[in-house]
Amino acid sequence: MRVTVVRPGDLGPSEAGLWAMFQQSSPTTLNPFLSLTFARVVGRYRPDARVAMVETDRQIEAVLPFELAARRMRMPIGYPMNDLQAFVSRGTPIDARRVLRRAGLRGWRFVAAPAEQRALIPHHYEGTLAKVPVIDLSSGYQQYLNSRKKPSIKRIAEKRPALERQSGPVSLITAAPADSWVLAE
Repeated sequence: MRVTVVRPGDLGPSEAGLWAMFQQSSPTTLNPFLSLTFARVVGRYRPDARVAMVETDRQIEAVLPFELAARRMRMPIGYPMNDLQAFVSRGTPIDARRVLRRAGLRGWRFVAAPAEQRALIPHHYEGTLAKVPVIDLSSGYQQYLNSRKKPSIKRIAEKRPALERQSGPVSLITAAPADSWVLAE
């Protein structure tokens, strides 16, 4: 196994294509926080954003987006906005401890990881399994908003103008494949 650590913006079209293919292979990894697009955006503003590329026999098997923290620890990329961590892979079993060591990391602080990623099970602390909130947009964003309590809707409405001032226009496009996400410049 070979692990190469790179900045998200350094990945080329072939790596981007593999990442998108890996991401599409599991409903768990379809999360936008696990996309290359998200990693690249974080990488523009955070110099410690990285991606571990896991290879076997010169073939990329998995990617692990992360940020460097104090004392060579790994944190979720985009934390605290993003608290989901996972290998985005073709499904090959991954030795998480070995990946971290080969990436030059001392440890991994993760908050939420998919239950089906068996490589992470030995590393969770006893009694720390928790349900992770999920937003169900299957009936559309407006239906989701209508299901929320008024203080929650108010907070969402209050945060949008600040985000737009900082990053430009914001829009929500549902049912778009991960490789077609576009960021406003």
